[in-house]
Amino acid sequence: MFKKYLAVIVAFILIAVSLIILSQSLRRPGSPGVVKRLVFEVTAPVERSINSGVGSVSGAWRQYLFLVGLEEENRELRKKIAALQGEVNTYREMSLEGSRLKKVQALEERTRYKAIAARVDGKEG
Repeated sequence: MFKKYLAVIVAFILIAVSLIILSQSLRRPGSPGVVKRLVFEVTAPVERSINSGVGSVSGAWRQYLFLVGLEEENRELRKKIAALQGEVNTYREMSLEGSRLKKVQALEERTRYKAIAARVDGKEG
């Protein structure tokens, strides 16, 4: 069990020693002693690596949340595009129907015979 938690125990001891030395230096202000400098030199790389790891995890988490938000926004925009494409198709059909009706009206005006405009919805057998 000791081997399993060795890194945690060593880190805890180093942090505790640095806190003790820091509290001693606050009681006696002045230039840092040799022991204090030694502890800071030893613990600084550990602190930098811990901060780097935490920063990386934090950055990855923010990126993940950003991508989840983008995925939801993308889904909503796709729904809107589909609805707008349906509207565009409806307007196109209305425009084509208007063009056809104008042609029928022009045909009625050119002929001498009485004409009745009708729409064929289907054809039976």
